[in-house]
Amino acid sequence: MKRLFLSLTLVAAALGAQAQSEVGTVSIIPRVGVTISSMSDDPLAVSDVAVLKPQYKPGFVAGADLQYQWTKNVAVSLGAYYALQGYHYKDYSSSSTEGNKYKEQDYYDLSQNLGYIQVPLMAHVYVAPGLSVNAGLQAGFLAYAKWKSTLTSFTETTSSDGTVQREYDKIDGQDANNYQWDTKNKDEFKSFGLTLPLGVSYEYEHVVLDVRYNFPLTKAVKDQNSRNKSFWFSVGYQL
Repeated sequence: MKRLFLSLTLVAAALGAQAQSEVGTVSIIPRVGVTISSMSDDPLAVSDVAVLKPQYKPGFVAGADLQYQWTKNVAVSLGAYYALQGYHYKDYSSSSTEGNKYKEQDYYDLSQNLGYIQVPLMAHVYVAPGLSVNAGLQAGFLAYAKWKSTLTSFTETTSSDGTVQREYDKIDGQDANNYQWDTKNKDEFKSFGLTLPLGVSYEYEHVVLDVRYNFPLTKAVKDQNSRNKSFWFSVGYQL
């Protein structure tokens, strides 16, 4: 993250001075970008001994800010965004042999998608022409949640003549052969959350580059201490 901040600062110096909006002006800044998000403290138990930890996964963000240039060096903005966040788990396989029976379970494509309507209220402090340090408070409203995963689980029995017979486990009456879960699970998550967005922006010729990290202030999962973690990288155009 420090390298990203340093890179933006170097870009600003290389491009030269660029004045921000005049005092008292109002701008609309549509933005699109990518998110990189995960979840803290939400382990997934896939067996009696194996527990997987959440990993970062990519998503997207799109929306707009309404920004007011309050003073020469300070601006404030109110935004509305749709952000696809979430997390995933690494693939996991287990196997065991007992006598002439071989048992295998394979879990893969384990991912949780979370769609939020995010409303950030931000202060922008310009530390150089066009370059601002940003902080604020962001309200998030959960609009969508879906869990996806795939399981293959079977037992192979070797007969005395060497013949191998495979039998898949059953899930809801179906063979567990690339069995897929695609389940909406919004009721497992809190519908509202607060984050503290911190980041930097650089404005040049109406183009605005922005990077921020959203520090979680509230829990995201019901009955757990799990919290969203997300980076945003976006590009906007100041109108």
